[in-house]
Amino acid sequence: MKFLSQLCCALNGDADLWVFLSIAKTRKEEIARFQKAKNDKEFAKILKSRSLGPELSETQMHLRKSIRVRILVVLVSKLLLIFVFRLFAIGYKS
Repeated sequence: MKFLSQLCCALNGDADLWVFLSIAKTRKEEIARFQKAKNDKEFAKILKSRSLGPELSETQMHLRKSIRVRILVVLVSKLLLIFVFRLFAIGYKS
């Protein structure tokens, strides 16, 4: 990790490398937590209580899908409006 931070400084603080470093550090910390949970039963209970049950997990999945669909509908409607406006603009020019 020290080598990567030195490399990042050598490249004048490239933002992409800083993002990569922070993601790598976060994942390293998560792995350490899960390894600790494997050995510590109390810590494992805490992590388990944070996770969603199967019914809530399914509800979350459906909500995320509906949000994606709504976003897609909004994007398509905006593109359609742009297309219609351009068609009218072309029609008025000729």
